[in-house]
Amino acid sequence: RRRGRSHSGITDSGKCGRGWLILGWPCESTVVSSPLVALYGNDVILSCTFPPKPNSGKQHVTINWERNNPSGLGRVIHSYYYQRDQLDLQDEAYRNRTQIFPEEVRKGNASLKLMRVRPEDEGSYTCYVGNEQDHVEHSTDLVVSAPYKEPRLTFDLSSHTARVLLIFTTSGGYPAATVRWQNETGSDITDKSNTTQSTDRKGLFEIRSEMVVSAAGIVNYTFVLDHGVLQQRITRPVSVASTPPPTMCVSAAVVSSPLVALYGDDVILSCTFPHKPDSGTQHVLINWERNNPGSPSRVIHHYYYQQDQLVRQDEAYRNRTQIFPEEVRKGNASLKLMRVRPGDEGRYTCSVGNEQDHFEHSVDLVVAAPYEEPRLTFDLSSHTARVLLIFTTSGGYPAAAVWWQNETGSDITGESTTTQSTDRKGLFEIRSEMVVSAVGIVNYTFVLDHGALQQRITWPVSVVSSGSSTPPPPSWNRLNLTVCVCLFMCVYMCLCWNSAAQT
Repeated sequence: RRRGRSHSGITDSGKCGRGWLILGWPCESTVVSSPLVALYGNDVILSCTFPPKPNSGKQHVTINWERNNPSGLGRVIHSYYYQRDQLDLQDEAYRNRTQIFPEEVRKGNASLKLMRVRPEDEGSYTCYVGNEQDHVEHSTDLVVSAPYKEPRLTFDLSSHTARVLLIFTTSGGYPAATVRWQNETGSDITDKSNTTQSTDRKGLFEIRSEMVVSAAGIVNYTFVLDHGVLQQRITRPVSVASTPPPTMCVSAAVVSSPLVALYGDDVILSCTFPHKPDSGTQHVLINWERNNPGSPSRVIHHYYYQQDQLVRQDEAYRNRTQIFPEEVRKGNASLKLMRVRPGDEGRYTCSVGNEQDHFEHSVDLVVAAPYEEPRLTFDLSSHTARVLLIFTTSGGYPAAAVWWQNETGSDITGESTTTQSTDRKGLFEIRSEMVVSAVGIVNYTFVLDHGALQQRITWPVSVVSSGSSTPPPPSWNRLNLTVCVCLFMCVYMCLCWNSAAQT
């Protein structure tokens, strides 16, 4: 029952607990749970139980979930009575995101499922339950949280002085984190840094922290990010070594020529970096990301502390990537991508950092699959002096160029109809139709060009006919002769039989 609204047999003439008075019902005190932590984007169960009566059924159970508002009336999250949901007064922000389980209600369980949790869902929720015997209130404080992505470190040398700007950036976390900097003695030097935290359109935080350091000699700093709710701590030690004038080696980003990979095969995305054989790999940090224009980067593979770190790996790449630890010590951070799909096409960036250098390398991956040998169909169903030529093929990627030529080599593609669609694997199916004359001799050529694999399929087709006034086929003449002979034999036998009978 919504507070402040009257019901038959129920009145607001008094109060019990929090705005409830149900005549003849004993009241129970409010129960407050410990804060419940929910991950952004996940579903969460807000728990609420009440003592059920074995024989009372559920027809008189009233459940009301509200979001508490310290400054006024609460917001209705979900109401349930008369054995069904009652959502007329439900807050718009919770539409299609809440669920109560009717089968559980009979067991004394009025818990609420809140789906696709957002940062703005954070707050205090109260469950009010009443039946013919009891009334229960249960409050839950919901805390929303999201882990921060692996930070990206950038060395900015654009000042052309003996100073380096270190920039750590990360995003996708909630709530705001605590960011600190330490020098090599462990002293806090956060006041010398500049950190900004802003929210994106989803309400998640983006963090940028800058520190200007000296590039003379060897300086050691440590960046620390603390996410208290999830107890996530990211610590990144940074060393800058140089001799005046600063000669720190920082490689500019390199972009390779496009790499073509066949659908279903494995491919190596190459990435090498300058590495000293005796320096070890314990401080080598490798980060592979997929760069999508207009959208956040997707984590493909992380490797640091001499092992894979795949907590934030994009789901589409699970169990399909591999880095070779033995090769890392040789300066090879290449990534093996297995069972390539059309959806893998795009730009990949490898970022490598160690105690001396920082290096970036980008690879454009192009996915391709050859088209099957086309099937040619002659469709004569129109019963006219025209023939429908149909070419079909499939299994190729990406979309191909299709055209038709007449016997002089002129392009007549405008007279054809071609459709290209994708199957469930993302590969293309092509159907190309051309209506041709069936009078005389006509010559046409079907051409399919697959640019990525330089595959060209050319099919010349000739249609030969003597015109529409052709005589009936010989089989029809033979049928007529057979019928005539049979009729003659029948008449002859009848005459013979009559003659014999008279004799």
